[in-house]
Order: sequence, then structure tokens, then C-alpha cells
Amino acid sequence: MLQTREKVELFIEKVTQIKASLKNQEDRIKAFKEFVEEMIQTEAEGSAARDEENKRVELTVEDSNWSKEDIALLTKAIVRFPPGTARRWEVIADFCGNRKQKDVIKKAQELKNKRELELQMNREAEERKNEERKAMLANATAAAAQANAAAAAPQRAAKGKKKPLSKPASEDAPASEAVDAEGWTSTQQTQMEAAMKKFPGSMPAKERWIAIAELVEGKTAKDCFTRFKSIVAKLKSDGKNQ
Repeated sequence: MLQTREKVELFIEKVTQIKASLKNQEDRIKAFKEFVEEMIQTEAEGSAARDEENKRVELTVEDSNWSKEDIALLTKAIVRFPPGTARRWEVIADFCGNRKQKDVIKKAQELKNKRELELQMNREAEERKNEERKAMLANATAAAAQANAAAAAPQRAAKGKKKPLSKPASEDAPASEAVDAEGWTSTQQTQMEAAMKKFPGSMPAKERWIAIAELVEGKTAKDCFTRFKSIVAKLKSDGKNQ
């Protein structure tokens, strides 16, 4: 049977092979799930084998003076004449064929020790199985988290790309339209005015200008806000001159 450390190393190596051989993320996750199921099945089969092995441990301690039949008779006598029975060991010795009391007591103690040893072995085996399950679960969880992170990476990269703060007017303005001194066409001005009506000043300023810029071709939120301030300043200036 493989030890826990060897199983963990095998698990990690298998996951690495899966990741290296599969480029498609969906195929990679599918293959990983199949591998986890395979490992769980292997562990279940190993546990069944260990349980079967434990069942084969004999509860008897044979020697030249005690056959299996003798030990079975002693076990029966111990059950039939429990502690508290008058002259218990004398009665048990007679039940076992007039054996000496000291021999009967010694063999009974050996059987007790054997039973306690088997129970201890079973407890240790169960503890090992629990540790192996914990290690496998921890590695499966870590590998699943890594796979999820790899799947989410392209989305995070796409979200991380920001719109440029400003673009030269010559790149965004339609070739057929005239551009004013601030790099705006009449179409862009009309789009901004319509967007300002759609998104009123009651909205948070930052969100508002981002929303407005989405409706103005080739312009950022900063471009639109700068244009607005320029128009306001111009109107104020014209009012003073009148």
C-alpha cells in the first residue's frame, strides 16, 4: 500500500500532467474531476483491502498445548462463567478438560492481549485512512482553486484594461466631418448633449460622466467633462461681454 506522502506526490504529479497536456480550460477541469474520482475509487478499494486484511487477523494464540478447538472451548467458558462466578477459574479449568488453573488463566490473558492488539491495529489503520483522506481532500481543494483561478485570469485581464484618458481627435473623428479647435465634431457634440439629458446631474459625478462617454463616439469621460467645462466657461464669458 502506498504511504500518504507517496499518494500526495503521485496526486500532484498527475495534476501537473493534466494541466500540461490540456490547453482547453473546460477539458482540463473535466479531466481533473475524472482524476479525483479515480483517486477516491482507489482509496475506497485500498480501504476495503485493509478491512479484509484486518478481518483475517486471528483472535487465537495457538501453541503446542492449545489447539483451535481448545481455545474455542476456553472462550466459550469465559463467556458462560463471567466474573463473579464462585471459584470461577476452577470451574473454567474443569470445563476445559481438567486443565490447570494457572494454564487457563495464562491463556485467557494471552487471548485478551491479542484482542487488545487487534483493536489497536484497527484504530491505527482508521487513523491512517483519515489522514490520507484529509491529505487528498486538501490537495484536491488546492488544485480546484488553482484551476478556477486559471479560468478567471482572462476575465480579470480583460477587466483590467482601461480606456485611454484621451485620444487625438484625428484618430476618432470621422474623416468627412469638420473638427473644431478642441477636436470635437458636430456629431460628437450632439451625442454628448443627448447623453447629458439621458443621465441627469442627480447621478454621482464620476458614474455620470463615464456613462455619458459611453454614448459619445471616440471620447472618454475626461474628454466629455473637459468639453462641458469649456462650454460653461464660454457661456459665462459671453454673458459678461453682453
